[in-house]
Amino acid sequence: MDDPLQFEDGTNPPLRVAVIDDEPMIRSLFKAILERQGHRVETHENATDSPFCNVTTCPCSLHPNCPDVIVSDINMPGMDGISLMIHLQQKGCKCRHLALMTGYGISPPDLTKVTKFGTRVFIKPHAFSEIVAWLKEVKADHPHREHDVDPPTTKAS
Repeated sequence: MDDPLQFEDGTNPPLRVAVIDDEPMIRSLFKAILERQGHRVETHENATDSPFCNVTTCPCSLHPNCPDVIVSDINMPGMDGISLMIHLQQKGCKCRHLALMTGYGISPPDLTKVTKFGTRVFIKPHAFSEIVAWLKEVKADHPHREHDVDPPTTKAS
């Protein structure tokens, strides 16, 4: 195997994607679309009930199944998506791929806050196709984690 980012059969491991949105239809649609693309998807109704807000430091060294990508709606009850992204950065989140989506736009000061640490912003309704395209880029750059991704099995002859 020449490329450490690929399984022996030449495929990349699936991305683990967390989607946080208070709209059930949006969560279901994202889950269906992203799973069809081969990703592992977990959904959460809001930021405060997600596992990302219940700790003071990044738990990923203890939990090998932490997501590779976190996509959150901006406008949600409780903690909004912008506050979530700031919270993740403050606690030392190791997730390299963070994104926000909104149907209402984002103010220039808020955009500056979140983009300074690399958060992508997608505008609905185009967010679905743009996020799928972005995840293809992310997957091509995705580091293989042997401890938490099982390579495909091959049939014994």
